[in-house]
Amino acid sequence: RDGASQASHINRGKGLALKASDNKTFPLCATVGGQQGCHELYDQYKLGDKHASAEMGQRWAIQTYNTLKRAGQVPMNVPAPKF
Repeated sequence: RDGASQASHINRGKGLALKASDNKTFPLCATVGGQQGCHELYDQYKLGDKHASAEMGQRWAIQTYNTLKRAGQVPMNVPAPKF
């Protein structure tokens, strides 16, 4: 959704006040005007079960990293996400 994206963390390695590494993020659309966004759907496992969600998140995090790296937007000391 143009203008309504949020940084989403992979649904793995978080919980009990822990969050996933910031280099394992990817953009997903936000909930706006009562219309549920894909970020909320992803976090609630409504785009797939936990296994499918983990695979989606991993793929999206790597794609996001690679896109930002090609655009020169990743500092040299930031490693590619590892899963």
